[in-house]
Amino acid sequence: MAQQLFVQNLHPTTTEEDLLALFADIAEVMDVQRPVDRETGKPRNFAFVTLQNEDDIERTIAHFDGYEFDGLTLVVRHAKPRKASREQDPKRQEEFKLAAQIAEQLNEEAKRPRTQILRIIQECGPEFAAEILVETRNICEQDGMLTQDGTRKRTVGGVFFKLAKDRMPPETRVKIFPNWRELKARKKAQKQAEKEAEESGKAKRGASRASSSHYTFDYHQVAEPETPPPAPEPPPEEVKAELADLLEAEKAAEQRLKSLRSKGKQGGMLQLLKEIAEIKGKIAALRVEYPDLG
Repeated sequence: MAQQLFVQNLHPTTTEEDLLALFADIAEVMDVQRPVDRETGKPRNFAFVTLQNEDDIERTIAHFDGYEFDGLTLVVRHAKPRKASREQDPKRQEEFKLAAQIAEQLNEEAKRPRTQILRIIQECGPEFAAEILVETRNICEQDGMLTQDGTRKRTVGGVFFKLAKDRMPPETRVKIFPNWRELKARKKAQKQAEKEAEESGKAKRGASRASSSHYTFDYHQVAEPETPPPAPEPPPEEVKAELADLLEAEKAAEQRLKSLRSKGKQGGMLQLLKEIAEIKGKIAALRVEYPDLG
């Protein structure tokens, strides 16, 4: 009889696939549900994991209660019975029954492949799983199917899973057959990042305490207020007049350049561009020397 576990204290980034991969090493997992907060749309900090066999419940709780996962300590308990449980749904009972039959015909006794067979039925439908099983039988009754490196024949279960993977959409394949190495690498990198962030925080707090504990205020060394620098002298009138002449010359030169371009004439344009550049340079030099010139 199926039994459900309540798994609490989950990291926000932990997915249902992560939990499936974790618990499938210990027991035959039928289903994983991680509820989502209706207001924020973010996953809540708990999930429900349904196991196929009642005999696996106590062993799974003993193994994972207090288990560190994604940097947090899991709390695993018996889930309280809920009304209209999904496991009581006749359709789901048929899925479990079909999964057990297919696993038996494929000679699959391990927890993980039996869970994956059930997920194939749930995600792709019983018709899909039945068709793959028929094709698997036909292939194995003939010459079989070689592994990717061509060194040996696949097992019956290996043929079934290979056909199923090739026929299902990529997003479904990732949910049922997550890359275990990638998952482990991602978890390891995440834990390392959290550890480094924690150590960095400790180092900063330690440095702050050290600096505050060694600091002694010396009343005799109070710095005298600095004398503000003298205000810059206003630019002379002749400089203002020079700037005005340059701005007028710049404006006239740009108007001549615009006229040449509108008429499509190239002669004299290069010389005019040089003249404008020289005028702009003189204006910039005056403004650097006299910041208040405007």
